[in-house]
Amino acid sequence: DSPGIYVVIKKDDSSLVYIGQARGKVKTKPRSLRDRFVKDHFKKRSRGSALRRHVAIEIGVPLFRDKSGHLAADPKHEDSLSDFIDTKLCMSFMTGDWDYVKGMEEDAIRELNPLWNVQHSVD
Repeated sequence: DSPGIYVVIKKDDSSLVYIGQARGKVKTKPRSLRDRFVKDHFKKRSRGSALRRHVAIEIGVPLFRDKSGHLAADPKHEDSLSDFIDTKLCMSFMTGDWDYVKGMEEDAIRELNPLWNVQHSVD
């Protein structure tokens, strides 16, 4: 229930594919890692989850811009995205002070070059 960063690793080859953060935009309302995963990454709605959009690209699910201009996958593919996350990926978490989470994420991406942060361009 703390802000922090997370890494996503493919189970089959142990490759580091993604690094993300849970911080929130406002310091007085910090966002926890648990909140980020429950409300975004594990919810069947790719519009609110860069991780789900990266998974969509990885498995060949097309993305489109919705009426608000956000990238999303067709809802009919959301079960496939969830299945991939559940069976093919594992996550590791590191909590951090709200003031430092953004820098922690940037440093980790720069140093570790996760595949999806570098190769995929999603909003």
